[in-house]
Amino acid sequence: MKSELNQLEKVLEEAETNSVQPSVVGVKETTNPQGNKVKNTTRSSTVPATSPWSTKEAFLSTVLPQTTKVEQSTVTVRTCPAPEALENGIVDLATAPDLEFGQTIEYSCNAGYVLQGSNMGKCGENGTWGEVPTCVVDLTCDFESSTNPTCGYMRVNGTFERTKDITGYVLAGNGTIRSLPKALAGNEELCISVDIKGTSDGELVAKVHNGTVTKAIWPFSASTTWKTEKFILKKANFTDTEVQLELEASGNVELDNITTLNSSECYGLECGVVYDSKCFRAIVYRGDNVTLSVAESICENKLANIYDVTHYNLLQDYLRSMIPDSWSWIQIRTGMTYNIHKNGQLYSKTGQAMSLPTAVWYPIDPHSDASSTTVVVLVLRNQTDKYQGIYNMPPSAEYNGAICENEL
Repeated sequence: MKSELNQLEKVLEEAETNSVQPSVVGVKETTNPQGNKVKNTTRSSTVPATSPWSTKEAFLSTVLPQTTKVEQSTVTVRTCPAPEALENGIVDLATAPDLEFGQTIEYSCNAGYVLQGSNMGKCGENGTWGEVPTCVVDLTCDFESSTNPTCGYMRVNGTFERTKDITGYVLAGNGTIRSLPKALAGNEELCISVDIKGTSDGELVAKVHNGTVTKAIWPFSASTTWKTEKFILKKANFTDTEVQLELEASGNVELDNITTLNSSECYGLECGVVYDSKCFRAIVYRGDNVTLSVAESICENKLANIYDVTHYNLLQDYLRSMIPDSWSWIQIRTGMTYNIHKNGQLYSKTGQAMSLPTAVWYPIDPHSDASSTTVVVLVLRNQTDKYQGIYNMPPSAEYNGAICENEL
């Protein structure tokens, strides 16, 4: 009997040594109610029908056929929820496609903002990405706005500085700011938008740096409301591939959202001069063929007025740039009229009495001829020549073009 027990122990030891390891035959992945991924693994082990026996039960039952034993095991893969958006910044998920434990994400800020905190987040055992950083205004940036960063402007002169108000950061003060170069990318112009709120009386002038023509001027006064202005910024020279915007404020003003828009957003704003929310555009021909009736047709009955000396000087600069090569001057029709019978009164296009100083008139004008009832402006290439300005002539006289006016 003792020998039989010894034999049994020996057989069981051999069975333990020669047992077959289970093998994986299937993995099924599911998600539990907590949002974690769960992998169910099916394993099998095969017990040969021939000896040696692998268990005591097999030894005691030598007639059992081959059997398969199936085991179930559960592996939980921890995941994290989608990371929260970063205000004024970006969350890059390229390195965390499955949002699983151990994967990382990267944080970065928009132009004009700097990161406070780590630029990396990691999915941890507690199912979170760790502490989320913040994007704060970059105080080393020249200027920027609260919603659309406009870093890249330098103060040329004056008091402009970035300051915080209830809407965010704005550019406040007076003087001149200039942008860094803006690429034209094959275009000859850019559509520019700027938000303006006056804190005193003054005007904001917009133009291209190194250009001789002012593109827009917006008078302003102290106000609590913002006004959005748009204009087309054209390059100074034909060969230019980039432009720099200059904004010059003669009074205290707040600026925000100085933005380059899609060209389509400036359609209809082909203005040579923008003044007091009005668009002025001239049509010039290489010849003298524009009578009053032709001018009315060109401008669709919206011939322009000249409102004051500032406006006159802007129009002079603009029209001077349109003088054809080899010409020394052009003469352009306006919408104003002159009546010698009413003490030499000047009238706007809509018939309202108005006045302009002597400095705006041609030196020997206005004429005393009763038939000279329409007003024309003479512009010389030489801007220092005093023999230029507005004068009155008959409606049938023919000139080089007309200047039109439209409300913006």
